[in-house]
Amino acid sequence: MEPWIEYPYELISLLGEGNSASVYLAQDMRDGSYAACKIVPWKNVVGLAALEREWDILSMLDHPAIPRPIDCMETSAGKMLVMTHMPGITPVNLCPPDFIDSWEEMSAIVQSRSWEALAAYWGYRICHILSYLHNREDPLIYGDLKPANLKITEDGSITMVDLGTACFQSLARRGKAAGEAFSGTVGYAAPEQYPEEAGYPTPATDIYALGILLREWLQPVEMSERMRSIIDKCTAYRAADRWYSADVLSLHLRGLYEVRRGELFLRRNW
Repeated sequence: MEPWIEYPYELISLLGEGNSASVYLAQDMRDGSYAACKIVPWKNVVGLAALEREWDILSMLDHPAIPRPIDCMETSAGKMLVMTHMPGITPVNLCPPDFIDSWEEMSAIVQSRSWEALAAYWGYRICHILSYLHNREDPLIYGDLKPANLKITEDGSITMVDLGTACFQSLARRGKAAGEAFSGTVGYAAPEQYPEEAGYPTPATDIYALGILLREWLQPVEMSERMRSIIDKCTAYRAADRWYSADVLSLHLRGLYEVRRGELFLRRNW
């Protein structure tokens, strides 16, 4: 794409595109810093309302793995939400060989066949972000956890972008009762997110999606029974049968990560 200017930002390249919005890498012409600019066309009334809601939600949050809102402005193309840019690899269709080619820094742990340890570590980090969202008086449900909404940084940590479908549990419950349209992504959405199913989105909804993510990441390799049981509990059909909270799930993933990492150490030093 050809760069264009929405002062004070120069939009440099397309980072991602969805049904209602496009996200661009931009540079602030005043100080040279980089930002992510999400633009919703003026004709998309529903998308504009979602963008306003995302601005409001981001303004309430303060977490290093979640973008910080900078500005919300009107442009010729539509309404634009400006956020801190979260660099990294989007883990779409990620499998061990691709990951080795992408980041040599991680090659040691992957080449030593502990892809499961790495997946457990990423899951553990995602749980910490979900815990931050869920552990409030009115839990904030992310609602669209999938590879395209995550970034893996050079040090192996994870950041979470695009809170366009995030919703407080009380609002999600009222919206489901009022027959609001489905929000989420087919394949990652929990049963209770679908209009024809009973229930409404809760923290267990995000835990379900995390289980799907872990299963996808581990598809190319043979899983341990312990990991398989963790994932099965994440993806139980009934929300009540899933892990009680992201905090509890994080303990199990951390335990698995440390066990697998310990096995690696023994193999290397035997």
